[in-house]
Order: sequence, then C-alpha cells, then structure tokens
Amino acid sequence: MTVKLVFQPADPATAYPFVACVHWPRSGHHLLVRLLGAILGERFGYCSFYGHQHDKRCCGSFPCTTPGISFAKQHDIGFNWPVPKDGRPLLVQYRRFDEAVLSSFEVRLSQNLLSDTAEDFRALAVEHAKTYRRFVAKWVERDIPNRHVLRYNDLIERPHETMVAVLALFGAEDHADRIEAAVASVDHVTRKGGGHVIQRSRGVVNESNVHSFRFYDEAFFARLARLSSTRASREALPEAPARKRKLRPVSSEPT
Repeated sequence: MTVKLVFQPADPATAYPFVACVHWPRSGHHLLVRLLGAILGERFGYCSFYGHQHDKRCCGSFPCTTPGISFAKQHDIGFNWPVPKDGRPLLVQYRRFDEAVLSSFEVRLSQNLLSDTAEDFRALAVEHAKTYRRFVAKWVERDIPNRHVLRYNDLIERPHETMVAVLALFGAEDHADRIEAAVASVDHVTRKGGGHVIQRSRGVVNESNVHSFRFYDEAFFARLARLSSTRASREALPEAPARKRKLRPVSSEPT
C-alpha cells in the first residue's frame, strides 16, 4: 500500500494500535512510513502531525487522538511537548547530525529558502547543531519507558533486523515475512542541489557521503561535531556567519 505522507487514517475497527514517533528531521521517517505501508497494508493509518494544516480531520495533538491512526510523528524542535506517559510505545528516530543537516540543506534549497552557498549552509548547520544536542538529550539519552530508539544507519544497513523490532511495536510480528520484499522494492528519494528525484522500486540504499558534499570543510565539520554533541563542553564557540535572511523553523520542513 502506498501511504500518503500527510494524513491517511485506516478503518478504526481494524487499524493497528497507535505508536507515537518523535524524530529529528531527515532521519529516514518517510522511508520508514513507506516500508510500514508496504508491510502492514490497509490497516496502517498515518498522520504527519503537521497534516492538520491540510486536513481538518487531523486532531493536531500529540500523541494522536484520531481514530484509525496507527503512527504519527512529531519533531518537538521547540521542546514544548512532554514525554508521553500513557504507556503506549514511543519510537524515536535520529541520525548522525552531519548527515541530517546536509539533507536539511538540500530540502531548504528545493523550497527556495536558501541559496546554494557555503555561507547559507554554515548558518543553517550551526543553528541546527545546538538544537540537535537538546533533542538527543531529551529524547534519546534520558530514560523513557516503552521507548524504542531507531538510528537511521540501522534502518539503512540492517533493514530486516530493524523492521522486525519496529513491527513488534504494532503487534505485527506475524508480518515479518513481508519485510524483504518491501526493503527491495521501496521507492528511493534523493534531494540534491534543489532537485527532488524519486527512483521507483529501487529499494533501501545508503548514498550518504559527507566528505563528497560540495561545501565540506574538515575544520568546520569538526566544529559542528562539538556543537551537536551532548557531551560537548559549555564553553563559548565562535558565532556562525551572519545570515542574509530569517530561516523557517525546522519543524515545518518535509522529512
């Protein structure tokens, strides 16, 4: 089943139980949703959370309260949302910061929000690095009951093992025999230089290569590593280059 990546509820009478998802942007969430749709079929209902901007049926709440929704995401970039305490499963997705911010930059280019320059990339990267550190500290490193952490690289490098664990959150372990076909045939989406390319049925592949990025600079990326690390010292670091325009909040970008 092809899942609409905004809002697509299932029949409430047969929908899989709800799993909340908090994820750092560009950490493979849409890939995961495409895989789940292919494996679970029509009983899998999805809401992007931000879909309430497009569909009045969306409750706009987190965790989701809409009947028929099995999976819904939240970025929590503003750190306004409390950790769910309703006992239901929580899936947290995140990714190496350098890979994620490169992907976010390409998204901003495709939206005509930034220029394809080293200056704009550096401004975006420094802004996101400090937020990333807070995100990981809140959702990944702290002890949260019923939470399952999903790293992007695990999904890409060990998709079968990873999806078995994810299916268990929905009580759908009996569908594990569908994983291989979904992994081999899922659409692959690439963003680069402002472009958006969908390769139908290419399957799960890993094309991340930070060192080949056109604005890669070893010293700057080392600085990003310090800024984004939750173990980084609190001492002051040089400020980012002045930005030419105000950046849209990260929570509004597609992921």
